[in-house]
Amino acid sequence: MNLLTQDNGIYTFKKDEYNFINFCPSRGGLITKWVKNSEDILYFDEERFLNKSQSIRGGIPFLFPICGSLSKSSFFGDKYIDLNQHGFARDMMWQFSIDSKRRILNLILVSNKFTKEFYPFDFKLNVQIRFGIDSLEFNINIKNFSRKKMPINFGL
Repeated sequence: MNLLTQDNGIYTFKKDEYNFINFCPSRGGLITKWVKNSEDILYFDEERFLNKSQSIRGGIPFLFPICGSLSKSSFFGDKYIDLNQHGFARDMMWQFSIDSKRRILNLILVSNKFTKEFYPFDFKLNVQIRFGIDSLEFNINIKNFSRKKMPINFGL
């Protein structure tokens, strides 16, 4: 397992030279490329990715705490900023680690002062990505550290 860095904050997580993914922790952990047996699997519009004023097309984004839009703008009350379509996770910097023994990429998002402006919960979101046989396997673990129920609608 290798981890390589590229331009634009994109990292490469390699199973071998023929199988790898590219991901961008600074843009929500977005998976920008998946190569399986030397074949590109994902569509990804790099030009739109480089222009931060445009929405990203393609790749595999992580949508949290909502996937889609809310029917009412002030879901949590007047003290909070309205959640944008698909939530805030895809616009945030994610932490990451590599478990090379188990061949897993861990992408991690933890609640902070910024997330609390939109979403009044303490949480940890951990997405584990593993190379399967001709597949990527995702294990999504969302922990609620708040004392109240935490509504979520996670999406890829």
